[in-house]
Amino acid sequence: MAARRARNIDCTYSRVHLTVNNNATFPSPNITNATTASPSTVSTPSAASTFTAKEDNTKIPVSFLLGLTNPAAESMVRVFLEEPVRDDDEGPIPQSQPDSDIPLDDHTLDLPSSDALFFPWVFTDPTYSDPFSDLSSFPLPSPSSSSPSEAIDPILQPIVAALSNLHAHLAATDPSYTATFDEGLAAQVFTPSNRAAFLANYFRYTHKHLPLLHRPTFGAASSTPALVLVAFLCGALYAPPRDCVLAIPRFFCIAEEFVFRRLDGLLPAEEGQGQSNGGTWEGEGGEKELYETLQAAVLIHGAQFIMNTRNAAARRRGWMVRKPALVDAVRRLGLTRTRHGERGWEGWVRDEMKIRIAGWTLLTDWQEGGVLHRPGLMTMHEMRGELPGLQELWEANDAAEFEAVIAARGPDCWTRSACLPDCMEALMADPWSGIDGFPLKNLAMHDLYIMVTALHIMIGISQLVALLQTTMPALQRAIERWDELWRVVVGQLDEEEVRRSGFVRHCGEFCWLAKAMLEYARAGKDKTCPYYQKMGHDTPKELHDLLRELREMYCGGL
Repeated sequence: MAARRARNIDCTYSRVHLTVNNNATFPSPNITNATTASPSTVSTPSAASTFTAKEDNTKIPVSFLLGLTNPAAESMVRVFLEEPVRDDDEGPIPQSQPDSDIPLDDHTLDLPSSDALFFPWVFTDPTYSDPFSDLSSFPLPSPSSSSPSEAIDPILQPIVAALSNLHAHLAATDPSYTATFDEGLAAQVFTPSNRAAFLANYFRYTHKHLPLLHRPTFGAASSTPALVLVAFLCGALYAPPRDCVLAIPRFFCIAEEFVFRRLDGLLPAEEGQGQSNGGTWEGEGGEKELYETLQAAVLIHGAQFIMNTRNAAARRRGWMVRKPALVDAVRRLGLTRTRHGERGWEGWVRDEMKIRIAGWTLLTDWQEGGVLHRPGLMTMHEMRGELPGLQELWEANDAAEFEAVIAARGPDCWTRSACLPDCMEALMADPWSGIDGFPLKNLAMHDLYIMVTALHIMIGISQLVALLQTTMPALQRAIERWDELWRVVVGQLDEEEVRRSGFVRHCGEFCWLAKAMLEYARAGKDKTCPYYQKMGHDTPKELHDLLRELREMYCGGL
């Protein structure tokens, strides 16, 4: 249990003063001393940043960002492995395929050391049809319920066949394509027990950080093949390191190609057409397949980014080919202008799916750009649709639960009162009336995560067009106002709600970084900084080095 307790990390935002041997103190954005801060806001450094000296994690609390940008890591996956899971999801998880004689590449996932790899690995019946609605109620199967000779899963078999056919086509027509596809290996990986385990993992872990999919209506047999495939692969990243798990990275590139080709075939020819077959939701080529395939594309692109820390070619392909395709799809479908048109559960879910696709595309666009110092492709100006809805509404299992949330949160909570540009204009404007006068009501941590990312976008754009010194006072004021909103929102949550909120609980590190970057630029340090001197890096090293420099420079406060 000691390893598990190490994962009970609280919100890094409000850990403010940590005293080290030289008696210096290192403040975070909060001004409260850590000796008097409440347990819900005092943080323990993440094990993900143990690649540095021990004293590194006793300074300014940016351990999440340091772990995320660690250039020594094979991938960014490990920092998310350290995040706590929801207690109500800690029921049994299906067992993945046992080890068998699967040949492995030397290049495999960079998993944490065994003492940090505690997860509630318990097992369930792999034939259970819907392992997502209630993870806590699964029965334990017998140890013999999964066999090394288990046949390929009948639901996944058509997907594997499509991947094999695509591989054969690429090998015959594209001289630059050099990948391999082992059908025997695929048969050992894409099994019923692995499907149950990996999809359950996806909704237990990935979904917490990136609530893009609609959990209540997702089903292995009913969802679009591209989405099932990507959820399967992403869920495998959180599985114990069995041979079948370590073989998973071999399938990401062909899966990415499969998803983006299918997306291209489904998109309408003209911008603003939200459907490819006359507006029907179900059926081949319907809106459901279109938007679920677009969800799959967002997910596989993000997974490729965090997995390929050292693979410059994969990073360049993502930046030059995949990201423009994603942004084009979002714009062609008009998703940045989506607003909720009806209160009914089914219609609301469909609109919300579009809103979340647009929002997460913007976030991944600029966050990846921030890591590698490249300008994003999307703009805040075009985000005139609604911000993502309340998470309780998105997680409602049916119309009755949906209406119950509305009854509890207020009759207007099913639609948002402001778009992202409205929020940023309020933060930047001269008058300020606090949270009571803020245009967006029912503020949540995820809303503030979007806004702090938008502040970083503003800082980055101002720097790129040589206006940062001019805009700096307004940006600093906006950051302080964001800080005020964050304190109010987090102060309304209990310790467990903050702990289980996903990586958005680390927004305080993003706030601190925004403040530090402005001070750094004010002092003229950016003119000689390697991170700023080149547009487009191949790895996070330059940002990681800048983070460490900023922490050393501003250990006395901002």
